[in-house]
Amino acid sequence: MCPAAAPTGCPSPAPRYPDVRPIFEQHCVPCHAGIPNGPWPLTSYSHVADWEQELRGALIDCSMPPPDAGSAFTGAERRAILIWLRCGLPE
Repeated sequence: MCPAAAPTGCPSPAPRYPDVRPIFEQHCVPCHAGIPNGPWPLTSYSHVADWEQELRGALIDCSMPPPDAGSAFTGAERRAILIWLRCGLPE
């Protein structure tokens, strides 16, 4: 079961990249490390920002991380990234 809902607002203060970076490092970078012929990298702020729309879609439809990745977001982690995206990806 994947608890995902697109947030409709941004809290104050807005979360910043350092708040969500550990989530990407734990759950995404093991596969999205930027190795040749691998999936697109998510190892830096600019990489994540470049894939904003794809990330939002994958989080909402619960396709990432895939079930066979061996790592799953908690509901709180998924919400944290979605809120950060909604807030405009503050660095």
